[in-house]
Amino acid sequence: MTEQDLRELKGFGSKALDEVRDKMAELEF
Repeated sequence: MTEQDLRELKGFGSKALDEVRDKMAELEF
């Protein structure tokens, strides 16, 4: 795995986390 692969994976992870947070917020309210 190259450093770029790790960086892209990290970016994808944070994006997915944001989407999960948005969905949780929708469910709560």
